Amino acid sequence: AIMAFFLMYLFVGKLGAEYLVGFIEGRIFEGFIVPEVSRIVGLTGLTWLVDLFCGEFGLVSMGLNLAFGVLLPVLFTFYIFYGLMEDSGYLQRLSILLNNALRKMGMNGKGVMPLIMGFSCITMAIMTARMLDTKKERFVVSMLLSLGIPCAPLFAVMFVIFAKLHWSAMVAVFGTIVIKILIAGVIMNKLIPGKYSGFIIEVPPFRIPDIKPILERAVVRLVFFLKEAVPVFLAASLILFGFDRLGGLDVIRTIADPAAKWLLGLPEHSVEILVMTLVRREAGAALLDQFFGQGYFNGIQAVVMLIV
Repeated sequence: AIMAFFLMYLFVGKLGAEYLVGFIEGRIFEGFIVPEVSRIVGLTGLTWLVDLFCGEFGLVSMGLNLAFGVLLPVLFTFYIFYGLMEDSGYLQRLSILLNNALRKMGMNGKGVMPLIMGFSCITMAIMTARMLDTKKERFVVSMLLSLGIPCAPLFAVMFVIFAKLHWSAMVAVFGTIVIKILIAGVIMNKLIPGKYSGFIIEVPPFRIPDIKPILERAVVRLVFFLKEAVPVFLAASLILFGFDRLGGLDVIRTIADPAAKWLLGLPEHSVEILVMTLVRREAGAALLDQFFGQGYFNGIQAVVMLIV
């Protein structure tokens, strides 16, 4: 299991988050698309229009850049790796491996399937919780998914940020998530009446996955995500741009600054991230990556902001 997650870190974290994102976001968007769009829009002589497309909250510099430059390459590598684990028969063996640990949280080893699915899509994972036999098990796994499992888009952006930090940052964030889930699961097991069911699962033989259907599923999932997320990213960029122009962000900064600064040790730009997170969690994390690259956050602040 440790080896499997380490391979995922290499494939998703290094190949996807470090190299592919560095190429698409750095060379294609920041090196070519954003300057070229800025030059073309600048011909109008309207400064606000340039800011609308290529400013701090620009439709191209933030909205499209975050969706295509940050999320798309990492999501693609994640879906491929997830498909390899799924088609090889390894996920069923992971259920057996974690059966004893999950019993302490009021469910059996089959509960690991919705939890692992949560790293792809929380909604889909909660729907697959119907595979569990008792009401208590379905409730516990749904609560754990809602409390802290990062879905694939958020998971992808987290890996992008981790690629720029010391390895201890990843341990701190995921360690906090795991500890929170374990504590919440044990508490719910004690408080919620009912029992967990017997553990019977069909274990397919290990097999070499067929890469073609895995790639096809990854592309379908990517297209589905982009159709849903790109309009939201553009709308969020537009809202933040307008809100900033009207002075709304300054008002929120003034109100939230004491809590963010003195309680959490975060800079004022954390307000924009929290506003963006209300739209989509991964959009907030992607904005954090952008601000971190611009030097607004140090490593510790980035870790705290990810956990928040």
